[in-house]
Amino acid sequence: MSYKDPVAASARKYKPIQSAVPGTTLGPIPIDAFLGGEKLYDTPGVHLHHRQAAVIHAEDLPTLAPQSRLRGQVFPSSGKNLDSQIANRMRSSGLSGLSIFWGGLVRIDVLKVLPETCLTFYGPKALQTHVVPTEEADEFYQKELGVLLTPPTGKEKADDWMGLETKRQLQIKYEDIER
Repeated sequence: MSYKDPVAASARKYKPIQSAVPGTTLGPIPIDAFLGGEKLYDTPGVHLHHRQAAVIHAEDLPTLAPQSRLRGQVFPSSGKNLDSQIANRMRSSGLSGLSIFWGGLVRIDVLKVLPETCLTFYGPKALQTHVVPTEEADEFYQKELGVLLTPPTGKEKADDWMGLETKRQLQIKYEDIER
């Protein structure tokens, strides 16, 4: 931010450190990134027992390698093809009560957020996202792992998959609803 924005530079607003070493971001880091006082949160990435290669089947690893520049997928988004029930629910109450799957690797249950809250996912395009009501998420995961939710690719690999193990709860507090 400070390289391209003289206002950010004078306010000493810098980018978070980028590292090839997993685990660099250990917890959410609030960043005063905008002139209006809004915050950008840098959160930990996906940690799969320190190495993706130790957990992901070798045939699925190329799926996780970005083939082009990473672009964020924003939720809720009018450009995403969603079931009409999910789209209506997002319009009325935002992401609250929904679960977002990022392939078979990540599940985020949004318990309660302000209706205008957005989440952005950065990753390879091949890693598809799916949104379902949280009350249906367990059944959806069991049914679609290896089919819609890939990696793992294929039901045979899904049978050997150790599944979603890590559970973290993130609570972001705010003082001013406008920010």
